[in-house]
Amino acid sequence: FPYTTLFRSMRKATMKYVLAGLILVVGLSIAAGQAPGNDAENALAVKATAALTARNWHEAERALKLLSAMEPTRSDFQKSLGDAQGNLGHYADAVASYDKAIAQAAKSSGDANVDRAKVNAALADMFTAKGNMFLKLKKNTDAIAAYGNAATLSSNPAVAYFNV
Repeated sequence: FPYTTLFRSMRKATMKYVLAGLILVVGLSIAAGQAPGNDAENALAVKATAALTARNWHEAERALKLLSAMEPTRSDFQKSLGDAQGNLGHYADAVASYDKAIAQAAKSSGDANVDRAKVNAALADMFTAKGNMFLKLKKNTDAIAAYGNAATLSSNPAVAYFNV
């Protein structure tokens, strides 16, 4: 069926953009987080970014687990860890990482200095990724719920609605 091929190519294109965005977010958060005294964390973050760029998911997972342990309040590290785990086929682990990332991002949304639109966009991306993992686990009801959450948070819910 031609529509099946179209939908597959659209999903592949969407995943390429998600991966590019992920690499950009991790790289920017590394640059923003570089401060004196954070040499070990910075080196590990550079290693994680290089592994993500090279699609070396095993190395990315190792580095991001360490970064998440060092900075448990960083939702971007947890989100990237979930992405690496998902690419390794560790779907249940990815869901757990996305849950942690969502919880941390939701906590930060109450801060006065936080751009609420950016937090909502990040949360929508996390819920979409979580929905994708639920699909891989054949948990369609959970996937639909995750996509619904993504749609309510996103300023452009088309991706979430497309997945439903």
